[in-house]
Amino acid sequence: MLYNSLKLVHVLAVTAWFGGGIMLTLLLGRAARTSTAAVAPVARLGASIGPFFGAAGGVAFLAGIALVLTTNGLDFEEAWIGIGIVIYLVSAFIGARLIGPRYEALATAAEAGDESATATARSALVPVTMIDLTLLTIAVAAMVFKWGA
Repeated sequence: MLYNSLKLVHVLAVTAWFGGGIMLTLLLGRAARTSTAAVAPVARLGASIGPFFGAAGGVAFLAGIALVLTTNGLDFEEAWIGIGIVIYLVSAFIGARLIGPRYEALATAAEAGDESATATARSALVPVTMIDLTLLTIAVAAMVFKWGA
């Protein structure tokens, strides 16, 4: 029962973290094709939602650690578990230090109606967001396929 409960919490937290990032990226792309004014509220959401992503990632991480500690047959030396831990740490850094501040810069530019600064800020944000989502995809694949097990 504990295993299933922890796994459910882990999977739901990852879903919120990863799915939220994908949805925010899709919303921003759609808004950017519309106007600078349409980018402003999406960018402000991106700038303010950081604590949600931090909490979801943290819960996923802690539930994953608890799974390893409480489940016979799971070990921190397994490649797929190590990959998940490393990617969590890298993604947490990327989100807090790169994505969050870039969303803030984008929101500020878009709210000011500055099309050039909005385009520049979005160009700085999108590649970092894509790297983060790619890393999370790799982590999910490592968990699902249990790489190295």
